[in-house]
Amino acid sequence: MENSNHFEQPENKEKYTSRIKLVFLRHGKKEPDDPQKPDTKIQLTAEGRAQGMAKSKPETNIRQAVAFGSPRDRAQHIAALAMAGKQAEITGDETLEELKEKLNQEFKIKNQSRTGKNMSKVGIDPRLDLNLDEKTELGAAANDHYIQGDYLKFLVEESDVLAKKIGDKNNTTYSGGAANIASVIDKYLGIAKNWDKLVKDKQKEYTDTMERFLGTHAGISETFLAKLIDKTKGAEERKKFVQALDNQSFGYAEGFEAEILNQDQQEPVVRVTYKKLDKDGQSIFDFNETVGREIIKEIIAEG
Repeated sequence: MENSNHFEQPENKEKYTSRIKLVFLRHGKKEPDDPQKPDTKIQLTAEGRAQGMAKSKPETNIRQAVAFGSPRDRAQHIAALAMAGKQAEITGDETLEELKEKLNQEFKIKNQSRTGKNMSKVGIDPRLDLNLDEKTELGAAANDHYIQGDYLKFLVEESDVLAKKIGDKNNTTYSGGAANIASVIDKYLGIAKNWDKLVKDKQKEYTDTMERFLGTHAGISETFLAKLIDKTKGAEERKKFVQALDNQSFGYAEGFEAEILNQDQQEPVVRVTYKKLDKDGQSIFDFNETVGREIIKEIIAEG
């Protein structure tokens, strides 16, 4: 059933006093699995790094941007490249550690806490991770569907039911994955008003946009988008979204954006945008919806 707890697109939807822009994207092409190397250390290939560089935009204010990824190196790497790829000193050939070092030295990131320890422009957020244990029933089923090419369809249509049936609370599911991404968005909704105050304080010299780049894995950010589409547009539109992704997942370095918009005398809202193009550049799926915090909280609660 379509949920009425969302906002119509306003005529002046581009007007805001400040915003927080969240860019969610799957990692780029990775190295082959290696039994001698933990999965957390599987790296991006040269092609995967180039995919991250291609996502970078010159208008990003790097001083107001931070990248986060799952505990797996490739997710952190893609987020960092998408954030900083247009900076003159970044070539795209850097290892993750080399990239972190360049960014941290260039922008002299300091922790504002009493510890005095250095912060990094590239961080880890476990909510962006994929949790599938192939030794479990649900993990094995998910892996089989990934191989068959209908992994996202399985997550959306079957994973919650199977997890409940067998009491699995550890593996990634439709509602669990969606809740994790929703909780990331909710974190920034919680700081949006304070960000607005900083932007309006001319002595602080902030521009109006904070950016966060968030690297994740196949089937993670898609679960949130599928859940949101279901709640705002209905199950049939969600089905069209899954089909637009060939029932599988986002492609390498593909994802969606969520903008948290501050407007005077109003509560912050979230505008989520995603467009899927075919090989000829024609749109085959387009989602652009503005929702309030209540619907984000609802997705969290369902997880």
